[in-house]
Amino acid sequence: MSPIKKVALFGKGNVGSATLEHLLKAGFQVTVFGRSKHEVPPGAISVQVDYSLDTLSEALKGHDAIVSTVGPAAVLAQKTIIDAAIIAGVRRFIPSEFSSVNTDPKARDIPTFQLFIEIQDYLKAKAETGDIEFTIFATGPFLEYVFGSPLFIDLERRVVQLHDKGDVRISATSIAGIGKAIAGGLQKPDQTKNRVIHVHETVISQLKLLDLVKKAFPEVELSITSVNSFDALDAATAKFVQDPTDLIVAFELIKAVMVSGKYYTEYLELDNELVGLPILSDEDLEKDWVPLMAKKK
Repeated sequence: MSPIKKVALFGKGNVGSATLEHLLKAGFQVTVFGRSKHEVPPGAISVQVDYSLDTLSEALKGHDAIVSTVGPAAVLAQKTIIDAAIIAGVRRFIPSEFSSVNTDPKARDIPTFQLFIEIQDYLKAKAETGDIEFTIFATGPFLEYVFGSPLFIDLERRVVQLHDKGDVRISATSIAGIGKAIAGGLQKPDQTKNRVIHVHETVISQLKLLDLVKKAFPEVELSITSVNSFDALDAATAKFVQDPTDLIVAFELIKAVMVSGKYYTEYLELDNELVGLPILSDEDLEKDWVPLMAKKK
């Protein structure tokens, strides 16, 4: 199989920026697509498109692969990008996923993930007919959210709510690590064709985070409570169904899903070596990531 050389990138948020950096480092030619032009580093070009099928299919000609890092509001728009890619003869599509349990068949009924799963199904159906290839990345939650938000440990309010014992293990990856994994995956097109790539930089749990907090901030007194994980999942799901536009409610549901113990959150078979993503040590976490929590004190 011939190498992938020219990559189209959709989405210019944090994941998009990290992916662009690592694609360029790996030697890919990158075109950044958007509704407006962006400033891009040397080696990349920015193209403005209106996201119509005709415009996209013409602009995508000559590209070998597409990486989508679009946000939740644009997830379904990926169908048009996939259709345009097929018309243009693009070989590989990487959808915007980069999450914890989207690829777990048991998670298909979780309302926050259904649009992402719809895109997975659409892309896989196109791959089955030979129209296009795909690579899906399962990365777990962003380390930036794990340590830089109250998602698991609310250090600002000095409260911790453990779900059951708080010992559910969860694979997690930094935004930069996701970008590196994507670039590494595109460098191995044969081995990453039409499959899910599982990567993580570390495995966390509520208890592990609690131990890190106690070690780093021994002067902080935390109020620790516990809740039944399945009760919390049912309550969070009901709240989200009632108001799916509330981001706080959405994050509550995502947390409840990840710490419930019901889903595949710790990746036991990893593709890190394949895509060139190293594992972080606990010392790395203490040095580079725990300091983010200081902002929450």
